[in-house]
Amino acid sequence: MDANNIFCPVRFGRLVNKYIVENRSRLLLILATPLVAMTIFALLMSDGDSREGYYTGVNNELGFFVIMTFIFGMKLSSGAFLSMSKPKEALASLTLPTSQLEEFLVRWLALVPGFMLWSVLCALFADSMRVVFTRFILHGVADFTPWCDVFTGNGGPLMWSENAFYHIVIVFMLLQSFFFLGAIVWRRNHFLKTFFVLSVIYGIYCFVAVIITRMLSWHGVGYFIMTPMVIMSVVTILINYVLVYMRLRESEIINRW
Repeated sequence: MDANNIFCPVRFGRLVNKYIVENRSRLLLILATPLVAMTIFALLMSDGDSREGYYTGVNNELGFFVIMTFIFGMKLSSGAFLSMSKPKEALASLTLPTSQLEEFLVRWLALVPGFMLWSVLCALFADSMRVVFTRFILHGVADFTPWCDVFTGNGGPLMWSENAFYHIVIVFMLLQSFFFLGAIVWRRNHFLKTFFVLSVIYGIYCFVAVIITRMLSWHGVGYFIMTPMVIMSVVTILINYVLVYMRLRESEIINRW
């Protein structure tokens, strides 16, 4: 099979442009909602330095940013394949002169790394607005969140555990991959059905993770505890994405090549 039949940069670029044009309103909502939500919360936390202490307020702010990222990320992923749930739109999508790999990538890039990057930018903007609002409107004292400590995995004065940021990213991608899979497995109520199934899987996952952790831990040494969980998470993420791609291949009603 010709490699261009699987992935062609020019054809993929046209597909990206088509995806943006057809989903313009939805993409604008995706961009605006977390930005507004995070900014409003950060402004409400603008006097947290004086009431609760600087790092307490910052930790509360970061916690809210993480929660918002998870909620919006899961909801958006559950609607990744809305066009496949309607016969006419599904037929139009499946008969496009593009490969299923390209159909998968355009959604994955927009809703996984694209949304994660946008969430980080929203958090940076919201934190900056908090500092500006506190200093110039409330005439108080405010400092920026130590983002270098957050992104480098160094807890620093925030008292985060080592590599907490990377663990959050792994958990986010794990959960998002399940909702991404649920978006193409079920035609209706993608979010609710995936949430229910995920609750069951999460219970099984925790049980298995505890067993593997105890098996791999050497007399309870702490640095082994996260290792099996991270390995299982990465493997599960890859399996889920492969299943999504396979499901797309099954949906292909015309053999283009």
